[in-house]
Amino acid sequence: MSQLASAIEKLQSALPGRVVVDPDVLETYARDETVDLYALPACVVRAQSAIDVSTVLKICNDYGVAVTPRGAGTGVTGGSVAVNGGIVLSLEKMNRVLEIDARNMSAVVEPGAITADIQTALAGGGGAARPVRGAQALPQGLRPYGREAAGRRR
Repeated sequence: MSQLASAIEKLQSALPGRVVVDPDVLETYARDETVDLYALPACVVRAQSAIDVSTVLKICNDYGVAVTPRGAGTGVTGGSVAVNGGIVLSLEKMNRVLEIDARNMSAVVEPGAITADIQTALAGGGGAARPVRGAQALPQGLRPYGREAAGRRR
């Protein structure tokens, strides 16, 4: 049995009902909005929690299997396409807005949250956001954490 097949078997055991191997479903994960890029993953794991993500990464690391994370698949750069083979780790079910801090113009969201989810949460909490370009962009006024949080470097 190959390392990839062993990893998929272990994933199916560890995360029952979350590992997809149906070719028709895999086909929908073989591309994003990039028109000229296509790569069929060996399987898709639909994570529902940080523990699921950790489990996938540990198993795939143990077997040397490539992992391609994927949100909604609306990108145009091919970043969510499994061009190196292996599996797609779908984060689309992890889409909750956990916290909106309007005063500090920040939000804590799960990786599958899209702009519409954040805008809905802002509207419900008295905040407001203008629509912005790109499905993964943050609403106007909110700032990302990490490298881009400090703004442009000159």
